Amino acid sequence: MRQTGSLKVWLILALCFMLALTGCSSQGGSASEPSGNSGSSEAGGDTASGDKKFKIGVTHYGLKNEFTVLISDAQKEKAKELGVDIEIFDGNYDVNTQISQFENMIAQGFDAIIFSPVDVDAMSVAVEQAVQAGVPVFGVNTRVNSDKLTSYIGSNDVTAGEFEMNFIAEKIGGKGNIVILEGPIGSSAQVQRREGIHNVLKKYPDIKVLAEKQPIGPVPKVSH
Repeated sequence: MRQTGSLKVWLILALCFMLALTGCSSQGGSASEPSGNSGSSEAGGDTASGDKKFKIGVTHYGLKNEFTVLISDAQKEKAKELGVDIEIFDGNYDVNTQISQFENMIAQGFDAIIFSPVDVDAMSVAVEQAVQAGVPVFGVNTRVNSDKLTSYIGSNDVTAGEFEMNFIAEKIGGKGNIVILEGPIGSSAQVQRREGIHNVLKKYPDIKVLAEKQPIGPVPKVSH
């Protein structure tokens, strides 16, 4: 990516992130199920200022749940508003799939990559490859163990796990039996929220964890 355009790309991506997060928290938002393995939004032509039109690639850990679908819809809406080409890929909860998507975006000359990683550790390799190729990478929603990200926007999952467990502990009076259903194994949400939950459980010896499991079967698809 050329240095002269780096600041503008950063500002565009920051706006995409902010709208995405706002859209995900809105109860009135709309979402549509992505078709195939990717979706794109193009405004056509150059930007209003006549500058180069940027091409941004997005890969989410999965597009079969409402949260990431809402993020994707908001990103496409904002990209259209800003006159930016955006292509969104479904990582399908598979590390190899998401790494391959990174490799394709690098080879196709995307100006920047936004992603929510399938795995907090394994996807650091893909980030390294992109940065070495001169493509800045922005994290959103879930974390990756890499110091190469240009920026990350998302919640603190350890704090979220502590909040969840404190709420449950209060509701059951500090004692009882619970089952923990985790998200995709290896994602920062699963790893770090589990850490937060167990931080709180240390204070409640009368709460017994009967099982910690990932839900069996595919994530239900969203239809609106």
